[in-house]
Amino acid sequence: MKAPNQHAERVLLMLDLAAENQFDPEQILELRPGSPSTKVFSATDFGGVRTGRGWSRDYTRNHSAAVEAMVSAARPYIGRHTELLVSGMASLGSYAELGLRVSSWHDDVTLVNQRKDRQWDFCSIGGVQDREPYFDQIHFPRRSAKESGRVAVVVSSGYAVEPELIEKFFEQQGETLLSTVTLRAVPPAGSTRKDVTVHNTPGLARSLCAEIEKVKLMYPGQRGLAVFVVGPAQLAFLVGRAINPNVYTSVWFPHKHGDGYVAGSKVPWEDKVRVRMLLSAPEDLSPMDLEQEQMLAVEVLDRPLSRDSFDLAVEHAATFNQFFEMLMYERPQIVHFSGHGNENLLAFTKEDGSKADLVPAEAMRRALGSAKDPVNPPRLVVLNACLTEKQAEAMTEHVEFAIGMRPKIKDARAIAFTRRFYDALASGRSLQNAFDQARDYLSKWGAKADDTPKLFCRPGCDPNRVRFFEAK
Repeated sequence: MKAPNQHAERVLLMLDLAAENQFDPEQILELRPGSPSTKVFSATDFGGVRTGRGWSRDYTRNHSAAVEAMVSAARPYIGRHTELLVSGMASLGSYAELGLRVSSWHDDVTLVNQRKDRQWDFCSIGGVQDREPYFDQIHFPRRSAKESGRVAVVVSSGYAVEPELIEKFFEQQGETLLSTVTLRAVPPAGSTRKDVTVHNTPGLARSLCAEIEKVKLMYPGQRGLAVFVVGPAQLAFLVGRAINPNVYTSVWFPHKHGDGYVAGSKVPWEDKVRVRMLLSAPEDLSPMDLEQEQMLAVEVLDRPLSRDSFDLAVEHAATFNQFFEMLMYERPQIVHFSGHGNENLLAFTKEDGSKADLVPAEAMRRALGSAKDPVNPPRLVVLNACLTEKQAEAMTEHVEFAIGMRPKIKDARAIAFTRRFYDALASGRSLQNAFDQARDYLSKWGAKADDTPKLFCRPGCDPNRVRFFEAK
């Protein structure tokens, strides 16, 4: 075997993730003679598990990891003059992810596919561009009034994707739909789709790169893409290849399942909802039962419905520096502060772990604005501290949702709110429903509407459509 620093003349990447109708790599190479130096990489050699039709809800993470590992192993063998072949049987999401991971770092790519008549197509992205454009309908809606969100990109060789299905998918994912871009081909008469052929592949590859490049210009508030591919595997690979991972740092490839779409490949993979609890009860302020609040939060999140879907970390005697570093390095979706506060301050703990460090609300707001991750910023801040209503409202400048407390809330009520809120959230309820359940539970102590926590939303963000955990 060649050393990794020596390039092969040809590299074949096999997406052999379907349990049926797999291609024989040796047969492909026999049909493509002329290169004695060939390296073959198969997804199953890197842990990929074969499933029916190349997709299974239980194996999406496995397939994604196999694709990533396969590309990493193959990359040292691919040089400037290496021919890259791509073939196999897998889901559209796996093909699209493979295309994204090789992206545009290699131009000599040939897609190998066997038609129903058992004939083989070798479609290269190089060569002369077909005069006739592949896409007949290209639609970029006007810029959305929403400040940020994810852009849906529909790439189809024929069928249209109903807007209701896209909206439902975004609602299930708890994501804001910024806009929907459509790239659609009109099939010839008597057919349901326009084929990807030897002749139109070069032009199609160039067109996809040009059109997807426009998305970042049209929607500067985008924080990622959700790409709905309707067509053959070759189209899915070309779509993924057209996406620059340095520009679109979060990309989803939803999978068509039944009458709708479900989560498929995600680059980078997002395993869990990151929840960070900051607990602060300085010695020079009145005592608080924060350990009980933490125990209840862990208890409700560790139930079977959510156990594999969350990543909870707790900071005791939390300092402002820990809050700032957490935003920069851990990228939590939910930030929860429990301790003392008022309209203008939050009481963190000084670095020596004893007395209070009174941090102005303006400093908190600025920290959220400057240290948050541009693609995966915190979406929800919970201030479980007295009189923090105004602070929470101000924080929606930098996060989509924030919860603050109106009254001087007692320990028992604060703990009860935390338990009911995360209990409902972890069961797959929407953010609005989880908040309503937790707030209404406080009526047990005779709390009136004016004396309960308040949920604030950034304009254009709907808490009824946001779910942090998938209902199962």
